[in-house]
Amino acid sequence: MIFHKPELREREIVRAAAEAAGAAENDASFVNLYLLREKYGTEIAFAENMLLRRYHAGFRAGCYGFPLGGGALKPALQILREDAAEQNLPFRLTLLTKAQCAALEDAAHGQFTFSPVPDYTEYLYKRANLAELRGSRYHGKRNHI
Repeated sequence: MIFHKPELREREIVRAAAEAAGAAENDASFVNLYLLREKYGTEIAFAENMLLRRYHAGFRAGCYGFPLGGGALKPALQILREDAAEQNLPFRLTLLTKAQCAALEDAAHGQFTFSPVPDYTEYLYKRANLAELRGSRYHGKRNHI
């Protein structure tokens, strides 16, 4: 499998894979994959009509992202397992949504153990709150701006 750093010319194929998977998490966004490629050592590959992601740095180091796209999950997981073995890494997935955990359980019946990492969960802001930045909760963001 040829993993490589995301390139600008791949923007549309990454977007299409995320859209086909219905992925809305920030790690499915091409902008985040591209801009944070150095910080997290992000590499991508395309196989079985799926976008595959691998990380080499930060808290994601040694992990893979959930396969995204219109292909079948089982063959994509097998490719990631084989890559992990070639890299001498345990096969671990990171940044999973509840729906992705359920899909893994359906596809791999008890082969995965799921454990949340509270410090790395995503959060959402209301648009109005970000526009107004009122209150102490947004003090740091006001100062940053």
